[in-house]
Amino acid sequence: MSTEAAPAGVIDVYADTVPGPRQRVRGQRPTSHPIPPSSSHDFRTPNLETPRIERPATWAETAVDRDEILVRTRTLEAAARGEKLHRRVVGVRVLLDWLETFPGATWQQRWLASGADARGPEWADEVRIPGLLEGLDGRAQLTGALGG
Repeated sequence: MSTEAAPAGVIDVYADTVPGPRQRVRGQRPTSHPIPPSSSHDFRTPNLETPRIERPATWAETAVDRDEILVRTRTLEAAARGEKLHRRVVGVRVLLDWLETFPGATWQQRWLASGADARGPEWADEVRIPGLLEGLDGRAQLTGALGG
């Protein structure tokens, strides 16, 4: 074993013991790129007003008629066959029936007028319309119409 003392900060590879976690020296480690004292903490984040982002309440796709939506549903669900396709189309019909009970010139305006957008995931629990199944089946019918 080495009898000479190792310089400070150097581990003696011949030491009989290794310091445990509670024996190690703690503290701030030196950085290779020190910050000059004149520039430390002199930056101030400017107070900027958050810009308002205007989003349209309508666009071309929200103004298509009911029949076009049903055609598009069948086209988009071309891979679905039989009962799955039928459930999706019926769900879209029920959803459109419900949206037609709200004011608005487009489907998006009606969606916003219904309050569904503000309710978040619970929107389907508030829907009451003829043709809608009861309970969780009705929720599945509506959310299935949306592709969920």
